[in-house]
Amino acid sequence: MFFAFNITSLKPIPRTPYSRACFVQMFLHLLLRYTGLPGYYGIDKEASEMTLGFWYLFQESLWSVEYEDQADSDQDSIPSLLDVKEKEQWPVVNAVYIQLVEVLRRKVTWPGQYSIMRNDMLGYYLEDMQKRFAQPNGSQGWEEIEVTLHCIMSIQEAVPLEDNPFLARLFGPDVLGRLPTSGQDRIYRTMLGLITAYSTWFTTQPKAPTPNSTPSLLMNAISYVVTALPEPALCLLAANALRDLCHANRAALVPHIGAFAELHAGLSGIPDTEKSKVLQSIASVIQALPPEEEIPPIQAIVGPVIEKLAQALHVSSQLVDETCIIIISQLQTLSGVAKGLTRMQDSLLILDELPEERAEAERLQQARDNYTMVKVHEDLFNTIRNVATFWSTDAGVSDELSDFFRSITSLPSDITLLSLPAAPIFEIICLGCQRQLTAVLLSLATMLVIQLDPPALFSTSTLKSTPSPEALGVISTLLPVLLEASLGVLGQPGAMEANPDIVQAFFGCMDSIAKHFLMGFYRLPPGALNALMQCAVTSLSLQERYSLVATCTFLETLIRRTASSDDLGDASLMLIQGHVESQWPGLAIRLLGDNAFAIDTALCFGFGPSEADLS
Repeated sequence: MFFAFNITSLKPIPRTPYSRACFVQMFLHLLLRYTGLPGYYGIDKEASEMTLGFWYLFQESLWSVEYEDQADSDQDSIPSLLDVKEKEQWPVVNAVYIQLVEVLRRKVTWPGQYSIMRNDMLGYYLEDMQKRFAQPNGSQGWEEIEVTLHCIMSIQEAVPLEDNPFLARLFGPDVLGRLPTSGQDRIYRTMLGLITAYSTWFTTQPKAPTPNSTPSLLMNAISYVVTALPEPALCLLAANALRDLCHANRAALVPHIGAFAELHAGLSGIPDTEKSKVLQSIASVIQALPPEEEIPPIQAIVGPVIEKLAQALHVSSQLVDETCIIIISQLQTLSGVAKGLTRMQDSLLILDELPEERAEAERLQQARDNYTMVKVHEDLFNTIRNVATFWSTDAGVSDELSDFFRSITSLPSDITLLSLPAAPIFEIICLGCQRQLTAVLLSLATMLVIQLDPPALFSTSTLKSTPSPEALGVISTLLPVLLEASLGVLGQPGAMEANPDIVQAFFGCMDSIAKHFLMGFYRLPPGALNALMQCAVTSLSLQERYSLVATCTFLETLIRRTASSDDLGDASLMLIQGHVESQWPGLAIRLLGDNAFAIDTALCFGFGPSEADLS
């Protein structure tokens, strides 16, 4: 704060010939020299790195400095006083930070001074590159240009999301158009990272091309990225850049949908590991089309993937490793397409029914009901069901199936042309739990339970609606399957202690069912609810915190909702009392804290203190 306050002060320092400004500027000059000490990070750069924190603190002090004269001046004169002080101060500050940027650029350090210098910093970097481009061929100093590009990339977070003439120059023919596209992989890699960092900036540019206009800055960047896709050393960065560009600028790219069709046709030259990201990029652009126009390109993308998956399932059992790689690759591709088709807007409960939103939802549903899309959904579901049946015990396939299920299902407000309904996927998950119970499958089941009882897409009421009879029927049919598989594993000696993640996920799923489909527990076959309650009471003795909290949360939800339900009789209350209250005094001593308080409160709320003799 002292340096910020006195950087232009002419007050003398006692017993010296120097003013405060002279002293401060000499000190800053010394720090600049320390910051610019030669060397490389991790070897001999520790001394210069020690000064970096000062420049951040100095920057903050410059914004918050208060001058002594403010306290002695009239309030009316303070604005003019501040103007005078700032006019004196900022030319000096700007000069200091220009020198700092030059030093940091030489040392390839991430600079954080954009908020002080703003466009002056970008201007300095661009002028530096222009000078190097002007050098004779072969002596441009590509390493120095790479350093400058890296510095521009590092200040991205501080650059406002608005039109910027310096960034327009950067992504135009003056800079991007002069960068090499072969023989300089390091330059290419750095520029791909820079394009990724600034992918949202292109949204500030005009979306509608004018007749006879030159290629837009966005298409310049797209072309530069696509050129790198066939190169194995650049493909990962290029695919990431393309994905981010298409996600942020999908509406602006719709007029160029033909170019993306050509990109899809040329996928054979792109490594399989990155094809899913490229197809996700294409799907993002497709999503910006009207729903009925999305059908042909989605079919063209998804059809071959489904066919390849189906063929892999019929490969000889002797080629297990090769088949596994193919299945994982195709599942990644399907997940990428599903993610790309997701709209950019956050899903929110729509309380006000707007005509255009209802029309859009109806238009999307009509496209989903189109025969072509119905056939795509059927083929996709049947193939995925077969993959889950025969390959879900493989760890790699299981992980990709989990990602696919999260991508392909959604709440009504997020539904896409490719989305699959939750009910049949829930069945696949429950059957998968029979084969191998995992926390991942149980967490997927929790997600699907919520999707089976979603909030209304268009509603004028904030009250929770009752689940549909169809959804309750699904839960009533599949909950016994899920319970049998889960209790069969957790009921084994030592299983709960050895698998706290499964215990936590299981009771998290049961809690979700209790919140959305309480009646499902009271439609269970005889003995099933007893077994569940006994498992819950046993798990209250566990030492692991998260599984214990999940169990307590489930019990509290079940007790409270059971007691407040008008549709359940005394038999259900007696069941809860018999399994919880009979063992509650001893359990409460071990639980203590919020967990015990929640269940204790629920018992009192449900049955009254006279019926619940709690300690």
